[in-house]
Amino acid sequence: MKKIIFLTVLLSVVFSFQVFAANRDSGVTLSLSGGGYSFDSREEINIAGIGMLRLGYDFSKYLGLEIPFEIGASDMKRDKIYGKTAVAEGADVNLLGYRLEGLIYLMPNSRFVPYLAVGAGDRNVDVEGAKPKDNFVADYGAGARIFVSEDWFIRADFRHLLVFNAFDGNPVNNLEYTLGLGCYLGDKPKPAPVVEVAPPVVVEPPKPAPVVEPEPAPAPAPVAAPTVIEKEIKEKGRATIDVKFKTNKADIIPEYDSELVKFADVLKKYPDLNVTIEGYTDNVGTAKYNKTLSQKRAESVKKYLVDKLGIDASRLKTVGYGLERPIASNKTEEGRKKNRRVEASVDYWTVKTVE
Repeated sequence: MKKIIFLTVLLSVVFSFQVFAANRDSGVTLSLSGGGYSFDSREEINIAGIGMLRLGYDFSKYLGLEIPFEIGASDMKRDKIYGKTAVAEGADVNLLGYRLEGLIYLMPNSRFVPYLAVGAGDRNVDVEGAKPKDNFVADYGAGARIFVSEDWFIRADFRHLLVFNAFDGNPVNNLEYTLGLGCYLGDKPKPAPVVEVAPPVVVEPPKPAPVVEPEPAPAPAPVAAPTVIEKEIKEKGRATIDVKFKTNKADIIPEYDSELVKFADVLKKYPDLNVTIEGYTDNVGTAKYNKTLSQKRAESVKKYLVDKLGIDASRLKTVGYGLERPIASNKTEEGRKKNRRVEASVDYWTVKTVE
């Protein structure tokens, strides 16, 4: 057991700086494992070597279901009456078992994903010279996945099994510990392609004819000067929202709240303006991973504008471009910080005129 724990920790450290992976939102999994199976002392059976096949389905990042099938072999420790039959020391023992287990994932967004397990099933023990015995089994335990890529993971598992009706109606305690390799079957779902829409030409409304008044009209109230974001959107059809992100993160940092308030003010000032929020990353990590991360950054900005600043969600679209279109060099930390950004591109703008 100590060797399994040590190997799990070692592999976690080795791969922690090479890939970015975690539990999928959903998917089918397949795992192959090997390990040991310890019988209750009352059964007088040596520890069995076992092989295990697990077929599972993750309903979400937090919940999953698995069906483990196991096969193992051992022998008797000494002469014993097994059931109603006398068996000799060294008699062959074959083990078969299957269960249905529910899994609860505790850290699904990290590369190291521990989980808890509980389930029930059947255990069949076939001792040479005796009648095979089937017993109902309930089990619980824990395990962990260590992702080595987006699809593959190493797993370690430990289970405590309660075997019922084994001796005079009393349950016995068995232990099972395995180490193996698993994967998700099928490709990871890809986000729908986003078609870029060229910004429309903004037509300035015609100036009204001067009104001749018998008396001079009072001077109009001063109009607030347009912000940088408003100028860029009117002149270029797009603007950079000064919101930066930490590496491998999509959370809005509080110091950029004021920048999002300025952008929301522009959207409120022009209620017929619809925009696409574009997310970008630096070049740390794979292109595929960064594409997903940039989409999350764009959606994080949209959620902030809708939930906290009252912008209609139908006016906002999101798209992630990953490490594409850098605005600075990714060779320096300052350049990478500039590339971890979001931009707003005009999607549709109707300018109403007043006659």
